[in-house]
This record gives sequence, C-alpha cells and structure tokens, in this order.
Amino acid sequence: MTNPLQGKTAIITGGSTELAGTVALALAKAGVNICLCGKQADLLELSAKKIKESGGTIISRVTNLESLEETQTVVEQTKTAFGGLEILILISPFWSGGMIHNHNVKTWDLVMNANLREPFLMARAALPHFREQQHGEIMAIGSDSALGIYPQDGAFAVAMHGLTTLMELIRTENSEFGIR
Repeated sequence: MTNPLQGKTAIITGGSTELAGTVALALAKAGVNICLCGKQADLLELSAKKIKESGGTIISRVTNLESLEETQTVVEQTKTAFGGLEILILISPFWSGGMIHNHNVKTWDLVMNANLREPFLMARAALPHFREQQHGEIMAIGSDSALGIYPQDGAFAVAMHGLTTLMELIRTENSEFGIR
C-alpha cells in the first residue's frame, strides 16, 4: 500500500506550541517535508530535533507572520527548499478570555492578529500557488470556541468564529481548483 503523504510538503504555523510540534512530528513520520513556523526559537529547535531524530526532514523558521510579504517569503522559501508545497496547517495559538466589556483593546488586537489575521495572510500567500498547481490542502486547528457561544471566551471566541468562516470561504472560492 502506498503512502499518499510521502514526499508532500507542509507549512505548519503556531510552531512554538506543543500541538504544532506533535502535528509536525506525526506528518514527518508519514514522509511529509515540514516547514515549521513560530516565534520562539528554542521551542522550534526542540521540535526540529525530534523530527530529525525520527528521520524526518524539516526547516524551522522563527518568524512573525504579520505581513503579507513575510508569509509570501515563507511560502517561497518552502517551495525552494522542498520543490513544492501541498499542505498548509494553521494552528491558532493565542487565547485570552474575559467579558467583552472588560477586554483590553491591546489584548483584543493580539488575539485577532494571532488567530485570524495571520492565518488569513498565510492562506493568502499559499493560495496562488495552490490554484496554479490545481490542488492544495488548507487546515485550521482552532478550538471548540468556534462551535458555540461561551461566556468569558471573549476575543478568542470571536477569532475562532472568524477563522471558521475564513476556512469555509476559502473552500467555497477555491474548490474548483482542487483546494480543500
């Protein structure tokens, strides 16, 4: 039986989290080339070491995905390093709850940037490539806060609902190009 993931390439964001490291390791063991992006070098290196020890192939990138230019650079460097890109996994790492009327505006902006703006920018950077090659997988890993209304979830719940809508729009607008 052939492995359908063997030789594919994935960019995984939120790479400084344990969840991203676990996802990256599982995919690497399945033969996927990994580009792991995050903001904390020490945590990225820990994940990279585990992946290399398991026989996987990885580039890790300390990056701030707050600009389209930076996300485009990540996509281009990944394509150059591995010869392509088939998978984008967006892991939303930043939670802050509380009642809306008490939310600090700076914290609100941080939550929205990490959990909605950065995934939008990464998807925006990868979509032209996926459309050109007529296939691609974009997945967002968020929270059950996207499934209902939970008091005290504050900005995070709003971002998760937005992320769900973003993924639905991407799927709807790009299904004819083989993008899921």
